[in-house]
Amino acid sequence: MRRSAIRLLMLATFSATLVAAPVVSTVYAAPDSDAPAPSTPPKTKAKKKSSEVSPSREYAAFANGYHAAYATIYDRHDSPPRSSS
Repeated sequence: MRRSAIRLLMLATFSATLVAAPVVSTVYAAPDSDAPAPSTPPKTKAKKKSSEVSPSREYAAFANGYHAAYATIYDRHDSPPRSSS
């Protein structure tokens, strides 16, 4: 009884998946005959805020912190003890 119930459940799940699946159709891109004119970039440059940090500095700070944490945990064997189950 249990085996037939599992098979029936699997069949129902598979059938629902096939019914709910979206219909796949061919999609074509629109032609470029009505392409919009390119927009002009703004004339004035916005100044960066002094509080903004450049991505290279953010990465350097992250890398330094990561290496320090790695050294603390693995090189100095300072990891917490594992609980024995």
